[in-house]
Amino acid sequence: RAPRLKSPAASVVVLAAISLGRRDFFRDDEIFTSQWTRRNPEAWRGFARRAEACEAGGRLEAADRQVKRGLMLQPEAPELMLRQGSIQEKAGRLEEALLTFREMAALNPTNWEIREKVADLTFKLGPLSGGQRPLPVVVGHLA
Repeated sequence: RAPRLKSPAASVVVLAAISLGRRDFFRDDEIFTSQWTRRNPEAWRGFARRAEACEAGGRLEAADRQVKRGLMLQPEAPELMLRQGSIQEKAGRLEEALLTFREMAALNPTNWEIREKVADLTFKLGPLSGGQRPLPVVVGHLA
């Protein structure tokens, strides 16, 4: 049986000491999520938060790696897929982003935001492979 602390002041001192020891792990969001995913690798949301922090800091390659790690744990997580498409688009990898958003649209055909993203990227890319013009493809995704 663990010894009980005699006074509330002693409890405060012990908790303060523990907090001081952990302050390096929780200095900012990126370090916090790093610690979180290290201790609980099944927490795919941790990878999503790290990707968000990396993307906000302009580190797209690091954000992409975090998204891929999260997708290994939860392959069809809409939050991760949306982040992946966003990162791909910001990095100028429009074809990859279009494929990601099309996959999301197939998983959730009633999501108009994703369908709009597919249409937007289709227009940005211009004529598609196989001689297909963008407009029929866009109309097909919006219908």
